[in-house]
Amino acid sequence: MKPKKNKPIRLIPGIIIALLLILIRFVMPVVIPNTTEIGIMLSFLALPAVIIWWVFFSRVPVIERLTAIILMIVTLFISSNLLHESIKTGMQGMMYFFTGTTIPLSGFYCLGCCKQKF
Repeated sequence: MKPKKNKPIRLIPGIIIALLLILIRFVMPVVIPNTTEIGIMLSFLALPAVIIWWVFFSRVPVIERLTAIILMIVTLFISSNLLHESIKTGMQGMMYFFTGTTIPLSGFYCLGCCKQKF
């Protein structure tokens, strides 16, 4: 029997999702006026896209997949405790979570911290 070769992680879909997230959330409102709300709402689609890609299509070992999901959640709550009081209390305490870009970007931060070669 031949030893099993580790297949490389599929990073291209994750990079595409991150680029689309940045384009929709930050570039679209600058290029097309009065689309800030649409950009915010569409950025919420990035969270399920990142999680679906990571869990089902990334070729990462299962333990690392679960660890990354847990780290996304932990990173979200830790960073929410480091916010300035005006952001914490803005929009009745939901300003930080309403942006929609925090969880996917914290997920890519966790991915960048992985020890595995890409």
